Amino acid sequence: MTLISRKIFFDNPDRLAVKLNPKGTVLSFIAPVDGVLNIWVSDPNHPENAKPITFDKHRGIRSYSWTYVDDLLLYVQDTNGDENFHIYALNSVNGEIKDLTPFDELHAQILHSHRDRPSEIMVGLNNRRKDLHDVYRLNLTSGELTLVYENDTYAGFVLDDHYTIVFGVRINSDGGASYDRFIDGKPQPFTDVPPDDVLTTSALGLRDKDNLYWVESRNRNTAALYNWHLPSGDLTLLAENEKADIEDVLMHPTTKAFEGAASNYLRKEWTFKNGPVGELITHLNEKIPGDLEITSRTADDTWWIVAALEDQGPVQYYRIQTQTRKITHLFSGKQSLENLDLRPMEPVIIQSRDGLPMVSYMTRPATSGPVPFVL
Repeated sequence: MTLISRKIFFDNPDRLAVKLNPKGTVLSFIAPVDGVLNIWVSDPNHPENAKPITFDKHRGIRSYSWTYVDDLLLYVQDTNGDENFHIYALNSVNGEIKDLTPFDELHAQILHSHRDRPSEIMVGLNNRRKDLHDVYRLNLTSGELTLVYENDTYAGFVLDDHYTIVFGVRINSDGGASYDRFIDGKPQPFTDVPPDDVLTTSALGLRDKDNLYWVESRNRNTAALYNWHLPSGDLTLLAENEKADIEDVLMHPTTKAFEGAASNYLRKEWTFKNGPVGELITHLNEKIPGDLEITSRTADDTWWIVAALEDQGPVQYYRIQTQTRKITHLFSGKQSLENLDLRPMEPVIIQSRDGLPMVSYMTRPATSGPVPFVL
């Protein structure tokens, strides 16, 4: 038996963060340049011709996002691990990079963006006080920053698509959280989350001015997804699993209509409210091996990027035409993992001494007969 080098398993992937721009005309991903992760782009029909548009030589770029300005991406990066993250604008055509937050000892956050205001985004900056972020409107073209809210209270915010602050989130001394709702610009108490639920109860985002997607575990065994109708205060259950928390939610890229939700008890499982989307995912599951993740959708929802996670090989990336259901394989996430004798992962439930089921996973070696067992 030939041992597989640990480097193959733990080294950087060949490609990750695969996306399409909102119009679907450019394919992008992160891949190494001389061993350092950078951003690459290509024609979606010819991913083999991809070229890098950044050439970082130190820490690399770990994440990025497309804006609604043609050819413009954003990425957030610090300097040599100093945790002072700046927001950079990157032109995908000529590779021009501009630091949009050029301040010393700054940690910048991207808070919100929307297609109706393509040249502006909302950001959080801690250049006034280090422990909290003020809210600014940032012009992506000019770099102009406009202060929207001077913050001395909140650890986070929920904004609507008009770039108005709707909720502020306070972290309490006991480890819990409190949500304040801003009405006419003034905060009012909305709801409190105790410490035991703070990791599984939170605002997921606004669908519109009246409806909030809310993940809730208070007085529940698992976290479920609700629609919170703000004018009436009514909570409507959208998705739940009695054995596992809701951990992923699918919404339409422009209308934000709820389409499906996923939980992971033994393996990741989706339930769909939107029939056509559910039918398309069922079709893809029949054609593509592995657990599927939708990593990118165009604004008109005609093109998807799907990642297929396998237990016996690397992540495989596909481009999907949603109307014709055409599936095009793009590339592997790590070529060195292909064609190896990897073994499948088997979910197993073990009863604990106090009678509770413990979800476990077992991988059997290829050797036949009794073998050592590691628990």
